[in-house]
Amino acid sequence: MEIDEKLEDLYMPSKWVVRVPVEQAVPVHVKVTIEESERVRNNVNGKLGVKYGSDVGDVVDLFNEECSSKQMMVYLSGGYWQELTGDISAYTVAPLVAAGHCVAVVHYDRAPKQDMGGILAQVERAVAWLVRYAREKGMTVWLSGHSAGSHLCAMLLSSGWYEGLPHRERNIV
Repeated sequence: MEIDEKLEDLYMPSKWVVRVPVEQAVPVHVKVTIEESERVRNNVNGKLGVKYGSDVGDVVDLFNEECSSKQMMVYLSGGYWQELTGDISAYTVAPLVAAGHCVAVVHYDRAPKQDMGGILAQVERAVAWLVRYAREKGMTVWLSGHSAGSHLCAMLLSSGWYEGLPHRERNIV
């Protein structure tokens, strides 16, 4: 199968960046996310590395558990299914916490450590744990993600796991 290079360029977000040269787009993005995530993890009230399951990588970072808005924003990071980590994905947290929201940054193991089925199962465990947590605290849950993380949000909401949730828990998400 021949790849249409013009069409391929249309689907590459880094090719559309205008603030830096194309070859610097991804390295600059990673640098900014790392720096802001480190700042947030060092300065915003949160519990880092909270276990949501029995696997080594089953952890979530929780920020602003007081949550005056009673809304939890769950963030799933991207990274082309194999790069980046939850440790450098707290860059979205500060404005949400400032608005009174609780923020959960989900960590999950990327490929090749596990395949797509394993990634989805791990994220299902995380969100199941967070839905129970939110229900106990009287919160609603909003799912968000970047790149692969947003695909995972869509996969969650169309999964058998979500379809099988009791009605009261489905209404939380």
